[in-house]
Amino acid sequence: MALVNEKGKPDIFLTMTCNPNWVEIQENLLPGQQACDRPDLVARLFNLKKKRLLDLVIKKKLFGEVAAHVYVIEFQKRGLPHMHLLITLARGHKWTTAEIIDKFISAEIPNKSENPHLQDLVINHMTHGPCGDWCMKDGKCSKNFPKQFQNEITLDENGYPHYRRRNDGVTVNKTNNHEVDNRWVVPYCAILLELFDCHINVEAVSSICAVKYLYKYIYKGHDAATVVIQNSENGTVVIHNEICQFLDARYVGPVEACWRMLSKTLQDKSHSIMRLPVHLPNEQNIYFSESVYEFVMFVSLINKNNLNSRSLANE
Repeated sequence: MALVNEKGKPDIFLTMTCNPNWVEIQENLLPGQQACDRPDLVARLFNLKKKRLLDLVIKKKLFGEVAAHVYVIEFQKRGLPHMHLLITLARGHKWTTAEIIDKFISAEIPNKSENPHLQDLVINHMTHGPCGDWCMKDGKCSKNFPKQFQNEITLDENGYPHYRRRNDGVTVNKTNNHEVDNRWVVPYCAILLELFDCHINVEAVSSICAVKYLYKYIYKGHDAATVVIQNSENGTVVIHNEICQFLDARYVGPVEACWRMLSKTLQDKSHSIMRLPVHLPNEQNIYFSESVYEFVMFVSLINKNNLNSRSLANE
């Protein structure tokens, strides 16, 4: 919140996920190997891609001049690393109109006759579905797919953008016979998608209402699993701890282990933040209000003068 107070709310929320089929990975695998067999290679390559992305966005000013940024590296349970990046643009470079957002963000399937390569990338990396147990909640998609068709970008009452998704009749059948159209497209930046060939979601942050959620989301912490020890014969729970009967277990995959052993950064930000301690009255640190401080100094001065007077009298 200190960074938001100083530089303003973030303007862009970007998520990039590692692609195990990157050419650099596939070229360095031995016959019969898969990307999961080389977590060191995945970790090193994703770190290089991350640096390239930051260079494009911050130094090359792809979206405009950047006033501040924060990123966090996380790891999926399947082992793939991904990065959450919050970007705050400088004044004069803010995305203030729908035309500017449309220039950088798209949520439509490209026309195959115009750019067949980009269409393949969107279908492979930026389409949602078919929905499974991983995203279904109460019989509905937790990501709210499919979205609604609309001809122009709009903002809802909470300030969240609804991107342009025209009903242009373009539909594509994925390999699992799931037919997708513009309603199933995850928002993306065409330039970054063609450069990095991976899932790279770009969202415009148009409201201050989402600030706390965004920072809480990227700093939500590591994955964990609740483990319960049971008797294999009758399925009864073994009382293994008199305080609690479950253990909050940390999940660490091979790629994350390599990332940490190689001393790669897990989070970084453009500005240093000093966290000041906040305490209740008479708890932990002792502090005085201005009036109390003046009174204490006044009493101390009187006591000091009295001591000096006594010492002179004794002499």
